[in-house]
Amino acid sequence: SHFMVRVECELPNNRLDKFVGLMATESLDPADDEEEIQYSLDNDKILLRGMALKNTKWAVGFVIFTGHHTKLMMNSGKPQLKRTNIDKLLNKIVYYILGLLLSLCV
Repeated sequence: SHFMVRVECELPNNRLDKFVGLMATESLDPADDEEEIQYSLDNDKILLRGMALKNTKWAVGFVIFTGHHTKLMMNSGKPQLKRTNIDKLLNKIVYYILGLLLSLCV
């Protein structure tokens, strides 16, 4: 016995609120005339990294994107450098003193 599944989905992107895909599988019932059964995949049917599944005895799943192609990795940008007001003021004072010293040397 074998089980074949085909998944078609959008390319990796950084939109966490949208996922569009299609899962097609062969019918397990020999009396069924349909060759494939298709299921839509959307945000209600996916789990992103760090999510937890509760009140469920079992689940079947497969990995769509890994590594830097995951939605969370693509959505995370470079962290911004946080500087305090005192740090900004001290930098201005240092530049002022440096400019004063250079003008005195010339």
